[in-house]
Amino acid sequence: MVCWGAPWAGKPVHLVLDGLPAHKTTMVETYVASTKGVLTLHFLPGYAHKLNPDELVWSHIETHRGGESTPATRRKAAGEDRSAMPAAS
Repeated sequence: MVCWGAPWAGKPVHLVLDGLPAHKTTMVETYVASTKGVLTLHFLPGYAHKLNPDELVWSHIETHRGGESTPATRRKAAGEDRSAMPAAS
């Protein structure tokens, strides 16, 4: 987690996460505790699609795929659906 020379080095880091169970494991809790307050986790409410940018991406993909089922994996989505995504500005 230490990034020497980074502009944020030594400053508190606030990380916003969704409720994925992997984000709440003992390993994550142990790591966060080891940062001695430098890293603080903030969890989104259970159903907060408007607050989670990932959900906006999935909504866009689902809307522009013409009713097809969603891809089985995100890797597949990244490979097949880039044409449906608006260009980054």
